[in-house]
Amino acid sequence: MKIINKSLNERALDAIISGRKKIEIRANKHEFSDNSFNNAVPGDIVIFEGVESKRKVKCIIRRICLYPDVRTLLEKEGTEKTLSSTDDIETGIRSIRKITGYAELIDKYGVFAIELEYVGDSK
Repeated sequence: MKIINKSLNERALDAIISGRKKIEIRANKHEFSDNSFNNAVPGDIVIFEGVESKRKVKCIIRRICLYPDVRTLLEKEGTEKTLSSTDDIETGIRSIRKITGYAELIDKYGVFAIELEYVGDSK
């Protein structure tokens, strides 16, 4: 088991804490460091730190799946468990692809759906 540290916007962090968001979406950066989702396996821990609040929360990876594109991910995983801002697939695709660098990375390497279990705040 390893620990992965990632930052997360406040809306998504709150949605994970409340249980509304069960799946985090991340572009595959094709990196293979200890802090990369490319090396993550179920049972690994992710510590998300809120970009503004600096609040840290601990989650366990329950499942990780690589999809070729955002549309396929959202169609297979569903918008209700993956998106914190909308339930509309088209809006979700545009929102994810506009994240700096994501469109190019996803087109080249795909996109991860990381199923999480929130287990509490982290120190």
